[in-house]
Amino acid sequence: MSALPLPLLICCLLFFAQSADGQAPLKIRPLVGAEAHFRSFRGDQLRSPLSDAKPFFGASLGLAAGQFDVFARYSAGRLSALSRELPNPENFNAQLQLFDVSVRYHPFRGNDLSPFVQAGLGNTWFSSYTNLKDNLGNLYYYWSDGSIRNMPESEFNAVAAKPITLDNSFESPLALQQRSLYIPILAGLEFPVGKSVRFSVAAEFLLLQSDNMDRNTSTSGWDQLRGVHTSISWSPDLRKRNQRPAKAKKPVKPTVVVDYSDVDFKALLQSDEDSDGVNDLKDLCYETPKGLRVDEHGCPGDLDNDGIPDELDAEPNTPAMAPIDATGKALSDEEIQRRYNDSISYHVRVLRKIHKPSRPYPVRKFIPESNYRKYLELLEENPHWRIQERLEPRQLPAELKAIDTNRDLVLSLAELEDAAHKLFDGKMPELNPEILRQAIRYAFENP
Repeated sequence: MSALPLPLLICCLLFFAQSADGQAPLKIRPLVGAEAHFRSFRGDQLRSPLSDAKPFFGASLGLAAGQFDVFARYSAGRLSALSRELPNPENFNAQLQLFDVSVRYHPFRGNDLSPFVQAGLGNTWFSSYTNLKDNLGNLYYYWSDGSIRNMPESEFNAVAAKPITLDNSFESPLALQQRSLYIPILAGLEFPVGKSVRFSVAAEFLLLQSDNMDRNTSTSGWDQLRGVHTSISWSPDLRKRNQRPAKAKKPVKPTVVVDYSDVDFKALLQSDEDSDGVNDLKDLCYETPKGLRVDEHGCPGDLDNDGIPDELDAEPNTPAMAPIDATGKALSDEEIQRRYNDSISYHVRVLRKIHKPSRPYPVRKFIPESNYRKYLELLEENPHWRIQERLEPRQLPAELKAIDTNRDLVLSLAELEDAAHKLFDGKMPELNPEILRQAIRYAFENP
């Protein structure tokens, strides 16, 4: 019920927007309607005829645009399902409230007779009651001879049992305060009955997402409501009539005023932030250290092009492309090797953490690719760095051969890391944590 004011609010906004500026034609119209429904019930066993249906009354509110109508509907009423043909009738009477949001499509809107189809989604609230007792409080007992009596059927009760009749008072609760989604599907015809007023009649099918209205779940199908839907709707045109279109106003270019009265242009032309004697407008080397001699472009001398000014360069003739330190000195191969070893030391410590129960998996750390390339270049220049001794096949334990993927009889850090990932990803069933710990110990004890 709380969702009903939303379409009304939309209609009000459209009305006031059109009242404020009626220059453009309004293509969307409000839609207000009153409805009457005659619904029958189809459940697992009961089938109520449409001729016994009592009307449900309701209202709708929405918008009409082109060939489509979008609206919210609310209706309420009572539904009865009666049958005296079963040995144990499951008659019931239900109180229903239904609210849905639907879309109606008119493929030939504009004709006097317009067919349409409609579908949506809604929610129903219902409470159903059945007839188990008469007005005196006697339970109904159905005997094999077709009579209804106040005692169970037996030879002992054949004389004492009294015939009673159904009063259809529906005094016994069957399903109280139930809720269910439903899908309304309609197909029908609409025709005008006056200016902005149209009448429609349609066949209606409501597919409930519940099997509880009659409390009979002998089959897996949902309960259904079928019937005839009639409605009368009013869709006024809120456009203003006979109003001359307003002349288009010429756009006014905005005037932009920029005030440069507080700008010292002379100071800007003579500024020299690094105090090297070259104005900033001509300075190609910003932030030159103070006290250095510079050329006409504001750049200090750098004969070896290593990025260190000659006056600060501890080694002014560094070979081209040679790696240097902060003072401009070329790094030796031993220093490069030491720095490389330092870069992988943390990676080695991470692999060793596999021994700790508190860290059941290694933290993956990547070594920069440039370090690997530089190390390979150093190996080419210093072949004596390579491992000359090779283990014999019998010296590598059999359980560790699966880790040695390149078959060089050496367990490298890359192979240990790959084995650790496969172990904890479950991709190497022959490997377990104990074998991995043994491999790590073996790798560091037999380099």
